[in-house]
Amino acid sequence: MKNIIFNNRRKNVLRTLMGLIVLLAVAVVPGYSQATASQGYSYIFPGATQATTVVLGNINNQSVSVTAAFYGTGGNLSSVTVPLLPGTQTRLDPTAVSLTAFQGSIVVISSLPLAASAISSNGTNPFDYQTPVTPSNYLVVPFAPADTGSVLLNVFNPGINQAIVTAVLVKTDGTEVHTVTATLNPDNTTTMALGSAAGTTHVYVRSTGLFGGDRPVAVSAFINNYTPGVAGAVQRTDFAIVPATPITTATTATVPFFAQGDDYFSVVEAVNTSNNEQTVTLAAHNT
Repeated sequence: MKNIIFNNRRKNVLRTLMGLIVLLAVAVVPGYSQATASQGYSYIFPGATQATTVVLGNINNQSVSVTAAFYGTGGNLSSVTVPLLPGTQTRLDPTAVSLTAFQGSIVVISSLPLAASAISSNGTNPFDYQTPVTPSNYLVVPFAPADTGSVLLNVFNPGINQAIVTAVLVKTDGTEVHTVTATLNPDNTTTMALGSAAGTTHVYVRSTGLFGGDRPVAVSAFINNYTPGVAGAVQRTDFAIVPATPITTATTATVPFFAQGDDYFSVVEAVNTSNNEQTVTLAAHNT
């Protein structure tokens, strides 16, 4: 389950309308970092630009050295290593490695777990927060906009082999309406423009090698002109960053904050990622 918050800006005449849009994806459990004994904890932010700032906090009771690797679109690498004392925070953007026109992905590596997020702006519209994404060879992106919106998938290949990535726009009833494919070299980032198609609600992303096999990739979606489809809700004119979540085997999810009424509305999207019909039960509990 992944929580995605869309906050509409305050209007002078209209009442403030804030939307909490929540994904309840059947068989989906998101992750925030990958941890291995040799590499430690890694936090991946695909689709970073010169206007992206990574915010890192040391939540441990001991100091840690953190490396931020800036991979350009073509795989070129610039990196910086900074020490973090217990309970301290740092912010890093491409200027930390003397870059002035960066576009690609940022990978943060630490021997201890961190509090990690990023702030991104497109230069003209308000900023949005970006959470780290977990690589997988089978992912789903919720809340793909129908009709009026558009989706840009930013895909990073963290592996050592070339990956063939396929993204499919899907309707509510499971009908596939549009497919885009890209070939991605190791440490490279690419943008897949999906546009929009009537009735679409989500995107499936699959990655594989030329002769098969798993090729996990990290994916986040930049969604523009999102229309919630809820009475009284207005269209988002700025962008929102939606992480793709790996498809696994969980069957339950808990939404910790769900509101309806006054200045709040909530939407739950359930995606059946299996080949069988399933029944989804939603239970709302008052505070």
